[in-house]
Amino acid sequence: ESEGGESEEFFVKGSGGFSMLALKDLNGELVNSGSELVKAKKGNYNASIAFIEGAVKEAELENVLVDSNQTLLEIDEEIEESGFESPEGFFLQIIAINPKASFSKGILRLNVPSGAEALFKCKEWDFAGKKCQGSWEKIQEIGGETVLEIPISPADPGFGFAGGNEISFGRRLECHKCGQHKAPPTTNIQMEISASSKQPLQNAVLADYFPASWLLVDAQGGTVSDWNSEFKKIEWNVDSQDSITKTYTVQSPGLTTPPTEYYFFSQLNEFYSEYWRVIVSDANAQLQTCIANDAAATEETWADACDGGADSTNTFLNSDDASVETQTANRKFAGVKITTNNWGISDCVSISNVTLYYKWWVATADTEVTHYIAVSRDGTNWVNAVDVAPPNTEAASVSTVDATALVSWTCADFGAAGGAAIKSNVKDGTNATYTWNWDVLKYVITYVPTGKLSFDIANPPADNNTSVNNNTNFLVNGTTYCNTNNCGTVDTNLQYCVGAGCSGWMDLNTDTGSPLYLVSGSNPQSSSLNAGQNYNVSWIAKSSVAQTYELRFSGTGTTADANTTNGTDRTITTQAVANDYSFTISLPSSGCTEGKGCLTGGCTACTRCYFDASTGTGSDQNFADRNQTACQGQSSIQPFFKFANTSTTSSDENWDMNLDIGLAATYRLKIGVVSTAYQANCADVQPPTTGCVTVLGTTNIRIANAIAYNADKNAWAWADFVSATPAGDYNRTLYHTSS
Repeated sequence: ESEGGESEEFFVKGSGGFSMLALKDLNGELVNSGSELVKAKKGNYNASIAFIEGAVKEAELENVLVDSNQTLLEIDEEIEESGFESPEGFFLQIIAINPKASFSKGILRLNVPSGAEALFKCKEWDFAGKKCQGSWEKIQEIGGETVLEIPISPADPGFGFAGGNEISFGRRLECHKCGQHKAPPTTNIQMEISASSKQPLQNAVLADYFPASWLLVDAQGGTVSDWNSEFKKIEWNVDSQDSITKTYTVQSPGLTTPPTEYYFFSQLNEFYSEYWRVIVSDANAQLQTCIANDAAATEETWADACDGGADSTNTFLNSDDASVETQTANRKFAGVKITTNNWGISDCVSISNVTLYYKWWVATADTEVTHYIAVSRDGTNWVNAVDVAPPNTEAASVSTVDATALVSWTCADFGAAGGAAIKSNVKDGTNATYTWNWDVLKYVITYVPTGKLSFDIANPPADNNTSVNNNTNFLVNGTTYCNTNNCGTVDTNLQYCVGAGCSGWMDLNTDTGSPLYLVSGSNPQSSSLNAGQNYNVSWIAKSSVAQTYELRFSGTGTTADANTTNGTDRTITTQAVANDYSFTISLPSSGCTEGKGCLTGGCTACTRCYFDASTGTGSDQNFADRNQTACQGQSSIQPFFKFANTSTTSSDENWDMNLDIGLAATYRLKIGVVSTAYQANCADVQPPTTGCVTVLGTTNIRIANAIAYNADKNAWAWADFVSATPAGDYNRTLYHTSS
């Protein structure tokens, strides 16, 4: 008879999505954990579920009944918020839960979406129909929390995050040399700001914040005040409306080297825009090389010096002022050529517009046989942008030509090593000497700037983390943000290096031979992001070597600058843990009868090995020679003893068995590790592999040796009744030990 059997085991999953599940007994001791199915015996447990991504962060359930293979919670986040009217503002996100298991109470931790102000609950939620069949009840105000903890019961199904009105902001810079993120120095700029909302705002106040170093020129009805040492504030009271546009004029500060970045932002009531970056830099070309033709024999002689100099110190062609390039000719060529330039473009995705600015004239009327201004992206291949004669007097203003379609411009043409060039030549048709003047000759470029990537690491939750165990799964997750401008398709990689303060960064992969590797989660993880958008990233990692690692996120975007997190703000030291050696034993769950193989009323699950002398292969009417009598509940496919090695690390196990009191010679107990092991005379080789072992006395027999990690070992038992006539029951206790 066995000392007692163990209950049947079941497979338990935390949720339908990818999650980590930990089951603890009611005393708080860990029973089992894992990222997919977790095995547990029938009983009551406390469950902790960590969700890898999504609105639900964690769930804790108390007194969960495990009595079958089951999923504890179903989560539905694919619910269209616009189909529901919130009692306050708008629903930003709706989450439904469907408890599948019985539990007494629980806690749900939810990631709070940006802009959420309150959490509502619908008690009469239809999970299958994705409907609220009743009303929404506010259960909690939100005051800046990023994670919200709420109690739940098996009857709680639907929750909704509500926020105030959704506001969108816009900005436009107007000046003849302005881009949308670039402005020339000491220039009056008209700033147009706009705000729109889904519903009219009552008693609205629109405000814009501009750098204190910018000079206000015209408030255009706004009220100006000092906000702090860095910003001034201009604001307008506006009527109830859903779209507002206001303008004011400011003057940009002087040029600095390198150019300074300034930031603006807007406010409508309690809503704020993102920062808007403006670089103050010389919108004119920073001239690198200037050469000239002064009475040159051919168009391409270019052997003469420019009046303002040959390098970047030459500013004669940059602005409409008194500094003018002059060249002369009589039946020969006069001209200027800008051959190598840095036009100040460094954060460019694509070129939107290229405008040629020019101002030229000749003081005395002449009949030119040659006159043109040509543009080029490489200084070799040229296209005429202007092919009319210059005027006889200086014009009142600068002329422009849209050169966007003349050449297939790229961002690199206007970068630090850009080849974009301009040349202009004239040739008179007489022998008289004429002087030609060039005051402005430059490009003004409008382009799509790159976005900027930034990151938050949520887990591990802190630097210098020592709570991660070696050879144990742990969560790494966070958020990638796109700032200032659109970032395109963004790839975020999880990277590591070995040692505190290390620098040899490597992407994590699934190679289990690496000291730190991925258990789940692709690398990189990708999403398409516009300015102001973000996406969550998540991985399950494991270390195979207990040591210190640095973790970081690394991101690239098709229209964004590459960036990484600080390489030393997530230092982890994985800890080696003591080996856990354990095993369980289970008996057949059916096939026994009351009073024999099982003892309680109406039972079928076996609690002891019961041999019935009336069964077996012998034929003696007194059952004196019954042999190969199996335990009740045992069959060719069902062993009576199932030994499960449940150690948490690789190890070998040795299984021994012995009786508390020896058997009389008229009875024989035989044990084997395969269903066909029975023999009339056991070979008694320990441990057996194919035959059986006879248990006569109290000396240990070994039934198994070197069982592999996390493997099972089965044992079948038979009784032989040799020569006695059984009368009543004979009880023996069979002890099993492991090492």
